[in-house]
Amino acid sequence: MRVAHADRIAVLEGGRVAELGTHQELLGAEGRYAAFWHERRRAAGWHLSGH
Repeated sequence: MRVAHADRIAVLEGGRVAELGTHQELLGAEGRYAAFWHERRRAAGWHLSGH
């Protein structure tokens, strides 16, 4: 299952819950989860080569 389909997502920071909500709620909050999500999407097509 992909994290975006989870009922609730918890973002931990320093051992505490920093953000809690659905994928859409957390994207709308433009916090740490949204930054993480956008960075992952941006890097999705990257591949390392052995050259």
